[in-house]
Amino acid sequence: MKSIAVTGANGFIGRKLCEYCSASGNAVTRLVRTGTVDDRTALWQLGESLPPQFGDVDAVIHAASATLVENRNMAEAYRRDVEGSRTLIESVRSIRRSGRRIRFIFLSSQSSKADAVNVYGRSKWAIESLLDQEDEIIVRPGLVYADQPTSVFALFERIASLPLVPVVRSPSAIQPIHVDELVECLARIAEMELPQCLFELGATRPMDIREAIGATARRAGRAEPWFVPFPRGALRAATLIFDRLFNPTPSLTERLDGLIALSPMDTQRSLEVLSLKLAPFG
Repeated sequence: MKSIAVTGANGFIGRKLCEYCSASGNAVTRLVRTGTVDDRTALWQLGESLPPQFGDVDAVIHAASATLVENRNMAEAYRRDVEGSRTLIESVRSIRRSGRRIRFIFLSSQSSKADAVNVYGRSKWAIESLLDQEDEIIVRPGLVYADQPTSVFALFERIASLPLVPVVRSPSAIQPIHVDELVECLARIAEMELPQCLFELGATRPMDIREAIGATARRAGRAEPWFVPFPRGALRAATLIFDRLFNPTPSLTERLDGLIALSPMDTQRSLEVLSLKLAPFG
């Protein structure tokens, strides 16, 4: 049994992760921005250290993200993500320097790149760049989906329900992973004796946007929509107008920018290390 602390424990992935780890017999500490505090739940937000009463945990899984839920001041969200994560990482390292082994697992993203088009991807890369010590693990999942559409996958579900969908040319790089599979992977990484420093998780065969939207429609029992080729610049202008009119969270432009600019991952090795075969998407 391991003792695991999870930041962003009320989020889409964080909540599922806590449920899975608890059901597997691990002791789970939930770090949340709001909610009821108890002996295994603490109020915590980006910019704060690991609460001292939970300094005895075996692993910290960092799933909290400001840029994922922001739609107005993305520069401030980026700062909160990077500097807040830095503070958390340093507090974990101080525990490690005291002679106690503690693992830090960062939930990053397939969109993580130094020159990512979207702020979310750049923030993930900046945080990854802080992690260079033993027992600091980076996990990059592809498109995370669930049986009930939520998070970024909910955007795909809405698009796939339209009768006519404008699409731009994109590389085959969308690699879905079910949220239940992702949390199982995270739990296994927390329990491994000597994990590798980077895990890339998602379908081994990447899809382009058109394939992914079609597969999403089939998952819901619908026929694929009609696809109309569209210039990338015109589509981005349309999403910017949509964001200005309806102010969605997350920003439609931010999410589509990230999806269109993805680079494919070689996920086969990571899945083999974790002894996991993913269910087919669609």
